Amino acid sequence: MRVRPFVLLGATVVSEVAQRIRGAVETWRSGWGLDNLAIDVECIRTWEVPLQERNVPWQLRCGAAGKSAWFGWQPEFVRVIQRQMFPSDQRHLMQSKSIPSIAADAGDAAAKGIVDRIVEALGLQADCCHVSDATGPEENAFALASGALLVRIKLDEHTIVSLLDHGCMRAEAGYAGAKSVAPIQRDAVNRAFGRIAVTLPVEIGEVEVDVGSLLTLAVGDVIRLETSVDQPLTVFGPERKPLFDAHPGVLEGKIAVEVVRRSDLQV
Repeated sequence: MRVRPFVLLGATVVSEVAQRIRGAVETWRSGWGLDNLAIDVECIRTWEVPLQERNVPWQLRCGAAGKSAWFGWQPEFVRVIQRQMFPSDQRHLMQSKSIPSIAADAGDAAAKGIVDRIVEALGLQADCCHVSDATGPEENAFALASGALLVRIKLDEHTIVSLLDHGCMRAEAGYAGAKSVAPIQRDAVNRAFGRIAVTLPVEIGEVEVDVGSLLTLAVGDVIRLETSVDQPLTVFGPERKPLFDAHPGVLEGKIAVEVVRRSDLQV
């Protein structure tokens, strides 16, 4: 049996994380003299994030002891910070349109600074490293009830995105008192779900016909399947995954199948 823990983040936890991050961002904004930047913090359970919004340009990963926080932003965000700290002076136009190195360095440092403040607020005590375009959070971080949280930090028209994985959330971000739960035993599963009805489709066979033949079919016509009469049928489970082979028959006046466990079956 393959199992995956489900972690449902309550509204209280999500709200607490949003408040912590908002406070960290406001501290960062004040410390860097960026009071003109408007702040908006939004927290979303990762499995509720639309597919088209999961492709984030991740820049940094901060992690330690089974906890990971990912941070991503567009390059334009750093340039916004640069312009906020070093507004252009029309009286002293530089012939080169490039940003002076001191402004570029300060912009990068400020961007890194907001990550440091958030990491500190969440108590991660983690080391941060740059990530390449090909790396990012694992896909299962967006699985249903993964326990991960996506944070959108809007600063004016630009957004920093952070993904806090299950380890990060469970250890520091909102419910540090949560206790580990032992895996559900097989007998407990049977007691909890034993009376729930499940539909198991049985496939007799498949046939391929052209459209012309399909349109001329009438009552009494016979369609020959590719399945041999002595070949077992297939019993499917959820998501149409093959579960068993079965032989057709009759039981108490109704059509029935005798289930035969497949040798390659993993439940």
